Amino acid sequence: MPSTPTVHTKRQHVCIIGAGPAGLTAAYELQQHSDCTITVFEKTEAIGGISQTVNYKGNRIDIGGHRFFSKSEWVMRWWFNILPIRSDEKNITTSYQNNQSTIDATEYIDQSAEDFFEVRPRKSRIFYRRRFFDYPVKFNINTLLSFGIFKSLYIGMSLIYIRFFPIKNEKNLEDFYINRFGKELYLTFFKDYTKKVWGTECKNLSAEWGRQRIKDVSLRKMIRHQLRSMLSPAKQGIGNKEVEQSLTEYFLYPPKGPGQLWEKVVDRLDKHRVDIQFNTEVLHFDVSGDLVRKVHYRDSQGIIRKDTFDAVFSTMPLKHVFRSLGNQVDEGIRHTATNLPYRDFLIVGLLLKRLKPESNDEKLTDNWLYIQDKGVKVGRIQLFHNWSSSMISDPSLRWVGAEYFLNADEPLWTRKDAGIIELAKRELAQIGLINPSDVVDATVVRMPKAYPRYSGVYHQMPQVRKYIDSIQNFYPMGRNGMHKYNNQDHSMLSAKRSVDHFSHGNFDKGLIWETNTDQSYHEKGQMTTTDNTNPNHG
Repeated sequence: MPSTPTVHTKRQHVCIIGAGPAGLTAAYELQQHSDCTITVFEKTEAIGGISQTVNYKGNRIDIGGHRFFSKSEWVMRWWFNILPIRSDEKNITTSYQNNQSTIDATEYIDQSAEDFFEVRPRKSRIFYRRRFFDYPVKFNINTLLSFGIFKSLYIGMSLIYIRFFPIKNEKNLEDFYINRFGKELYLTFFKDYTKKVWGTECKNLSAEWGRQRIKDVSLRKMIRHQLRSMLSPAKQGIGNKEVEQSLTEYFLYPPKGPGQLWEKVVDRLDKHRVDIQFNTEVLHFDVSGDLVRKVHYRDSQGIIRKDTFDAVFSTMPLKHVFRSLGNQVDEGIRHTATNLPYRDFLIVGLLLKRLKPESNDEKLTDNWLYIQDKGVKVGRIQLFHNWSSSMISDPSLRWVGAEYFLNADEPLWTRKDAGIIELAKRELAQIGLINPSDVVDATVVRMPKAYPRYSGVYHQMPQVRKYIDSIQNFYPMGRNGMHKYNNQDHSMLSAKRSVDHFSHGNFDKGLIWETNTDQSYHEKGQMTTTDNTNPNHG
């Protein structure tokens, strides 16, 4: 419904829960476009949430891996405003699928800056049965040699069949995958890997997950891309209007990982207006009528306090939000929200003398290796030294991260670090990637509730959303705050939209929830010059 900017008679005091990408974007935008005072509650002592950089003895870990690429020009310029680009060229020309895009970087170039973006190549492959496959899978000589001609033909026939006889009503993620990749490739690469990552069968996961994460990337497009690449090879890259995120081949990256950007954002915040309280946990919300009146929290000294805020911007996991609301919420809705499922994440950093598949003349240049083998728990390997040379302290060594997807109630989550490190060493040796004797040092990093899961009670999410929408001054943002598998840029856009709605007194949160599902961002569409949202209209 139409609304107009609210006229305030006093400076407002707002609360932001979480100092990750969404929370810090909201803090920065509120500082720039309002006169509010802002309190940020961060449960940990780290900046950046899942986008933080963990520094282990000068070796840096990017939790989950973060490519800085977005089809939103607002996000790209926001990033450039925080970190300049170090480049010898004023215009960075990139191309993808015979389409060129030029980013005028003149105003963002700073060769002397200590903190900056660099343009990095993206290379990810599947490491399956000690063979490398292109990721996304392409029909080329490498695939034919790795699969064998009969397996490759079978995959191709499976794809042709599904083009003529698609599954009409996609009920789950299995249907989604088969419709886009064919049954044979689904059984080879997606079925077991998805269970490893999400802890459940594809049949138990919503097709919505695939639509949000994969959008319109299909094997047919991969084949077309491969043919065009062979006929017209060109540098692929960032900022391209036709590029699809899952196929991006060049991206921006801060040399010291994503945390370098978010730490810089914190440096830009006015300490007189923005107060970040670390090791502070929100415990309870007092709701009266359609407003949050008070927020109860435990501070870093263990003292329970309460404050009154004019608005709450929350990246807090929805299940924790509803626990904090307690009996103020209908029991059925509270049961649904507090049972929303998540997938937890841990990564084992291994400092190595070498990687087995490498030789003196040939080095692995991948950012990621996807481990499809179902005989091991490890799901993916990050090669941090290939993200940036600044991610490793000794360039003569190799610095990799073995990623495990699990639930916090599984024994592996609570196992001692030494036991987890031994498991990673054993599994990486089993798949032929390392020799355990080459491990120089290792560490373990845990990240709870890293991935919202689209299963279980998720189908009842509209009830949860309806209740959140009924609280006028409560704004959901980010991956956990919306229970959406958002990328970093999606989380930032949800924060921008939340701030816009608050500033204009708009209580219809429809546009906020549409982030990562609306046509202004879909990979089918064009790169947007603005957010393409009007906060004045519901």
